[in-house]
Amino acid sequence: MKPTTKKSTSITPHLTVRDVAQAAKFYETALGFTTKLLLPGGPEGKIMHAEITHGSSSLMLGPESVARGIKAPITAGTTPPVSLYLNVEDVDSVHAQAVKSGAIELLPPSDQFFGARTSIVCDLDGHQWMLAEHRTEVSENAMTKKLTAARLGAK
Repeated sequence: MKPTTKKSTSITPHLTVRDVAQAAKFYETALGFTTKLLLPGGPEGKIMHAEITHGSSSLMLGPESVARGIKAPITAGTTPPVSLYLNVEDVDSVHAQAVKSGAIELLPPSDQFFGARTSIVCDLDGHQWMLAEHRTEVSENAMTKKLTAARLGAK
């Protein structure tokens, strides 16, 4: 079966959030997304669907429906099993803006063995985001050596 790719890539993440309009605005302010589409039609005129973009990537947002068992992680009281990895130009400034906008800092920005500077934040609905700034190319061999050394040092 051939996948269809009419308006988006073959896989587009779809996040369940408590308030679609509020989440879209948060992602714009905190993480630099651009809102491409807001579809009304929900109860009390609420937005039922949003499509937002960051660079060449798209993300869809939909409202939770607790009665149907569709809940944002914060409503469900769980840590999501998937995190989102977002490439940014300046991880320190995006991290600071995300926290200023209400995200919870899980890990502050730090340099990683694989050549990136990263941080982790949790958004208003409980989704986890790893913010990453590419700094340098690191070979697979060099990464393996660094991981092995770290494991040996941890014993």
